[in-house]
Amino acid sequence: MAVKKLKKEVKRGLRLLRKRGNDSQKVFAARMFKIIELIKDFKPIDIGTMENGAWEVISREIIDTLDEIEAGSRIKNLGGVDDPIWVETLKKRLEDLTARGEDICSHLEERSRDYYLIKREIADMNRAISILEESSGEEVIDTLENYLKTGYIPVNDPEKEFNEVLEVNPLDYTALINLMALFDKDNRIDELIAIGDHIVSHYPEDLLSRVKFIEGLIKDSEYDKALEIAEEGIKLAVDYNGDERQPWNRFVSQDSFDNLRWRVNEIKELESGKFDPDSEACAVVEGGEIEEIVELGEDAVLYLRTAILRGDPISESAPEILSKIEGDLAKKAMVDGLKLFDDKIVGAFAERIIESGEEMVPHLKAEIMNAGSENARNRFAAINCLTEMKGVEAAYNTLLELLSSENMEIAGAAGLGLGYFGDRRAIESLREARARMEDRYKLGIDFAIKMLEGEFADM
Repeated sequence: MAVKKLKKEVKRGLRLLRKRGNDSQKVFAARMFKIIELIKDFKPIDIGTMENGAWEVISREIIDTLDEIEAGSRIKNLGGVDDPIWVETLKKRLEDLTARGEDICSHLEERSRDYYLIKREIADMNRAISILEESSGEEVIDTLENYLKTGYIPVNDPEKEFNEVLEVNPLDYTALINLMALFDKDNRIDELIAIGDHIVSHYPEDLLSRVKFIEGLIKDSEYDKALEIAEEGIKLAVDYNGDERQPWNRFVSQDSFDNLRWRVNEIKELESGKFDPDSEACAVVEGGEIEEIVELGEDAVLYLRTAILRGDPISESAPEILSKIEGDLAKKAMVDGLKLFDDKIVGAFAERIIESGEEMVPHLKAEIMNAGSENARNRFAAINCLTEMKGVEAAYNTLLELLSSENMEIAGAAGLGLGYFGDRRAIESLREARARMEDRYKLGIDFAIKMLEGEFADM
């Protein structure tokens, strides 16, 4: 928020009140000075509600209100915190700004982005006017001071507040993404899809909301639409302009959209094959009882893997379940868990993979060396798991083998991984690999060698 400077006449008036005024005047002056100090470093947290918009307006206009009072009845004549003059002056100022906003809107194209932005500002000012009409001066100062300290005003019913904003401005970005997050958290898929479609249509640069929209479509089995939106996401990620400094420019990598596309195609293949929605195994997995699912063994993996790829609630327990099931199908499904978008679930899969140690190494290697995969995100996630398997000889040998890869990205990542793995036997192999590396990968190899030589031991 742009900070307006307090005019010296206003400062002088407040100082007079603080020095020579009665108790109420002294309190008013002291609190106004405190509010002005808070405004200097104030950074509002836009949570997309009209209540917060109203207090942002009040905080923005308070200094100009003091200027108006000084130019008129003079600040030194204010009676104190509850003197109606300062509250009425602020209210009148907001009423004038509201009228000006309405006039501007009358000259704009209806339903344009600028039109809606000004309509939202008018709504915030009207809410602020209502607050001033219903509150005492002391209540206004108390709430304003708290708002300036915390950056936001908590609300009892955020969904109602978000919808209230969207009635005024259907394109209000903050209200849209916060409402989407609420629907996502509560697993309200139909509503998430509806608002996701709206956001993607009006804010195509918001790649993060696009991901949430696709995941909603997957849960609703709208696979063709999910693929269409994912394909668009890949193109947008490739063409992404990082110099655009807008709130809705939220980047997601091409690899993440590639994983979403892969998930949809895998689900379609699984559901068109041996997947039987009426089977006992499917019912047990949907029931979510961990021990019952583990007892099914490999018979559960098909249904569990499908549920993971769909993002069903059982995904959160899936790393633990799969780590307790014997056989290659479960191990491959654990590696697939690294391809999900949710960092928390990906981290849980990685943790179980690392704990499983040697038995997971062949499956991680297969993912890294898969000739059909150009997804760097997945390869690096698998290499990171190998890196964290401290003391596992098979992991060390696999990293050494990957260091010899003709793919420089794989070799470079494996080299850095060997540094973190911490086995000094790798130093000579790293030096030999460095000689054939492109310059952009040599820095990582140098860093790995220095780690193994103990240069960073005290860091």
